[in-house]
Amino acid sequence: MDKIKFGSPTIVTSLDTPIAKFANKTVSKKYQALIYYNSGNLLINEYFKKNIIFEEVQNANSADKIVSICANILRPNMVKEWPHMFKISPQLKSKQRVILGVGAQATFDQMKPKEYVKLLEPELIEWFHNISDCCESIGVRGEFTADVLKEMGINNVSVIGCPTWYANGYSQPDIIKKDWSYDLKPACYTCWEAYSDWNVNWNNAILSEALKYKDPKFIMQSEFDILPYLVMNTDILNFLKYSNIKELRKSLKYIKKTFKFSKSALIFNSKLRDLFRFFVNIPKWENFIRTRDFCYGMRIHGSIIALKQGVPAMTIVPDSRILEMSELYKIPHIKVSDIQSSDFSLRKFYEEADYSEMNKIYPKLLENYIDFLNRNGLKHKF
Repeated sequence: MDKIKFGSPTIVTSLDTPIAKFANKTVSKKYQALIYYNSGNLLINEYFKKNIIFEEVQNANSADKIVSICANILRPNMVKEWPHMFKISPQLKSKQRVILGVGAQATFDQMKPKEYVKLLEPELIEWFHNISDCCESIGVRGEFTADVLKEMGINNVSVIGCPTWYANGYSQPDIIKKDWSYDLKPACYTCWEAYSDWNVNWNNAILSEALKYKDPKFIMQSEFDILPYLVMNTDILNFLKYSNIKELRKSLKYIKKTFKFSKSALIFNSKLRDLFRFFVNIPKWENFIRTRDFCYGMRIHGSIIALKQGVPAMTIVPDSRILEMSELYKIPHIKVSDIQSSDFSLRKFYEEADYSEMNKIYPKLLENYIDFLNRNGLKHKF
């Protein structure tokens, strides 16, 4: 394949998740299209495009190369769930591809590359082989994902992390903590849905710790069973009275118990809207995070948007996705398996968090990312 010159027309796409289906219809299609299934996806696309110089064309057939941010595409049942994502038209087979942000999604007990590959569909492995032939190098989120691809026989792999990490370029501020106090303002990223099994002791401990502080806030990214409570114009309890949506009822029960909310509709609504936040606008999200003193939870992009604003952040690690990026960037983190509801202390977690290595390694990681962009013929602003 001929090398593509700098400045060639490019189309930037997302191959991650489809448009979200909200529990009710109060969220506009515009917002659904922006966030797909998770508002963190909005951050991925916007932070990546912030520093890339490209021409975004309407039709991929007219592009000289196609840039795709693949995120959690390397996981079991991906082709079965979203088959349309893996159909490459004959017109696109000759296009140069730039694939980055690829991450495997494994539980801790699945983090053996050879065994993990056995869980993947043959169609997905074939797709990666076909797409790798059109790539100078595939950019992956961490060492585990790189090992999985190499186990699949794909060796043109570069460990670069997620493009969001480099949004500030050379202007990334060092992270400096304040002295601990209960007057610190925390932001806790929630991570549960009523239809899942998030309501376990360690998750309740994470949420309860935030409530000990003077002005805690909880930020949602994909809890669409709770989201309608924040965006509905009608009274929540009246809505539920005439609703058969089981997930909404379970969420109502859960948040009342966890956050000790009153059954009074008026008090419930006001408390919920005071404690919870949801963003589909990046500047508003950034502005809010700058009012916080530290951020924690199981949302890696929630931690990243805080760290990009110079706000200390720590990650709670439930699987390989957050683990490999936390290890690559040197973000202070703790595995959920190491959290016990009886002894988890956010104060201890915060006081022991050390950002010196993260601050030190950032310039080296940025240079590695810039090298990846250069080798793939992407013009940038760094």
